[in-house]
Amino acid sequence: MESGADFVAEHGQLRAMIADYYGGDINDAREALEDRYCGEWRNVTEYAEHLTEETGGLEGIPDNIAPYIDYEAMGRDMEAGVATLSPLKQG
Repeated sequence: MESGADFVAEHGQLRAMIADYYGGDINDAREALEDRYCGEWRNVTEYAEHLTEETGGLEGIPDNIAPYIDYEAMGRDMEAGVATLSPLKQG
């Protein structure tokens, strides 16, 4: 069984923050990272673009139409609750 100190030493400050967020429960923190952590972006617009590209959302869209996709609007929808975004609480 991995201790909290081992978990942080192996996985860095992000994991320490997540472990703290989950009240020190290393198993919950590990599950959150493995199953739900999607990465970091400067803003939700970049996340919306990344998500669309990574999930094949551009398949079938002609190259001349793709530049008109409104990722900023998609990001606003995500922030409004259409999708779940969970920023970590920081100190």
